[in-house]
Amino acid sequence: MKVAGAITIAGTALWLPEKVYSAAEAQEAAVVTKADSEGEGISALPIADLFPPGMACLAATEALTKARVVAKDLALLVHAWVYHQGPQTWTPPHRVARELGASDCVALGVRQMSNGGAMAVQMAVTHLLTERRAEAALVTTADSFAGLPYDRWLSAPPLGDGATAVVFTRGPGPQVIESIASVGDPELELAYPTSDPFEAGTDRTRTPPTRTALRGFSRGVRRAAEEALEDAGLRPSDISSVLLPRLGRTLVTHLAGRALPDDLAAKVVLTGRNTGHLGAGDLPANLAEHPAPADGEHHLHVSVGAGFTATCLITRGTRS
Repeated sequence: MKVAGAITIAGTALWLPEKVYSAAEAQEAAVVTKADSEGEGISALPIADLFPPGMACLAATEALTKARVVAKDLALLVHAWVYHQGPQTWTPPHRVARELGASDCVALGVRQMSNGGAMAVQMAVTHLLTERRAEAALVTTADSFAGLPYDRWLSAPPLGDGATAVVFTRGPGPQVIESIASVGDPELELAYPTSDPFEAGTDRTRTPPTRTALRGFSRGVRRAAEEALEDAGLRPSDISSVLLPRLGRTLVTHLAGRALPDDLAAKVVLTGRNTGHLGAGDLPANLAEHPAPADGEHHLHVSVGAGFTATCLITRGTRS
């Protein structure tokens, strides 16, 4: 989808709890080996004691403040998540909107597994481009994996708790969106994971994706990247940084080497060392944590999710 700088990223936030579960602690408890944790490039996983909607509100409040947007002026709120959102929370997007005071917005939920935050971004951008009454949209993600029936370090990738928020508005800003593209391959639904990753009794032996799944992931990411570049009118050489999802070094290395168009592998920025995989929030977290492109430069943000979907977002830095 061609956006051509019409939508700006007005404010971002990544909320992380103070408590962490370190790789050293997991090694001491014989949950993982030193080789496993160091090989994935993850040193700690945040541990939250709040329910996810409350976490999302904390991130959203920060992002709205940065954007100088008040909650009641939001036309759309899109909340994405992977895991259970807490007791008595049967419609998480509306809980987040109500607690924020976003009383006039349409609140939507996105369940696209790890690609949820990226798809929420595409929905928000599409809404602002097509609905003339809408002036601002908010994307939130939040996940807490405290209720997992196994140790979070045993997940592939290891899972961290956290929340993200991104505010989008029309017009100029320090980082604008040039394009966003998503592709899907539902034939991979049973390829990875091969069983419910959150169900009690699931085998947690850190089984990596199969070759079939990896080939499918690579095809999807490459297609999404090529479409995003085409819609932005750019070549791979025009991209200054590539931000991949927080999936650990094994999967990131595969995506960088097999999935990205030529000239992009050397531009990959490793993320998530102190967070692990943030459920639906990897792409918004990278927007929040990584500095915006310099004036006239471009970043490529990549996201993937089981099912399978892949999304690529291209942003441009400006002097605004």
